[in-house]
Amino acid sequence: MSGIHTVYRKSIGTNFVEVESKIYLPVTCYCRENSPVNSGYNGAFPEFFHGFYKGSSYGLDIGIMYRNGSYRLFFYSYKNTQSTQWFTSSKTFNIGDTYESRLFTLKSFFQNGYLVTRCYNSSGTLVASLDVFLEPAAYASMSQGCTINREMCLALNKNSAGEYTLPAPCYFSQAKWTQTKMKTASGTVVAMTNSNTTTQHGKKDNGTPDNTYAKNDSLNVMEGGYVADVATATFDKEHEPYKVKPIS
Repeated sequence: MSGIHTVYRKSIGTNFVEVESKIYLPVTCYCRENSPVNSGYNGAFPEFFHGFYKGSSYGLDIGIMYRNGSYRLFFYSYKNTQSTQWFTSSKTFNIGDTYESRLFTLKSFFQNGYLVTRCYNSSGTLVASLDVFLEPAAYASMSQGCTINREMCLALNKNSAGEYTLPAPCYFSQAKWTQTKMKTASGTVVAMTNSNTTTQHGKKDNGTPDNTYAKNDSLNVMEGGYVADVATATFDKEHEPYKVKPIS
């Protein structure tokens, strides 16, 4: 898997066991489905997720993917952390036409051998859940505290020939992370800010097409004590999904 990390924010602290964020899903969003649909190759998908990492030993990304016209939960993992490595839920949800309908809460935490994730809409209704069983050694280590990532990216899979091909119609526009809370192993809740994170923007993995484009609409903005990031990305500049009307 390759792709571009439009917004990559990483905690400086390494002792977190829970993360909760508000996310405004994109104004416009499109993917290229795997071909054939049920295969594990050739797809390109917008993804919005948290990452839990224990140094270089264990790691797992979990959050929201846009696929086949709907949003759903997914995870991608180191093999020694979860043997399945990559999974997308069949349970889907969508957004409406209003700004408020784009707002969701994404929360993940360790519990009884699992990394548990819950997604709620702006009314507080549970719209999706995903419980990921971790390998026992991974759970024992990670549940003592991890580094937290908060990311938006376009993920790109190889085709059946093992090559990355340019998926022109894969993009998202004006997605926003904000109000992220991180809980330490001792139970202290910390707001995600500029001072306790490091960032990278527009980082491309090996194999990502050269004309992949990331537009940072608004970065490092403080909102009520939390750092917010708004961004847009596309695998083809010609599509320019960022030209949609800005949200006030």
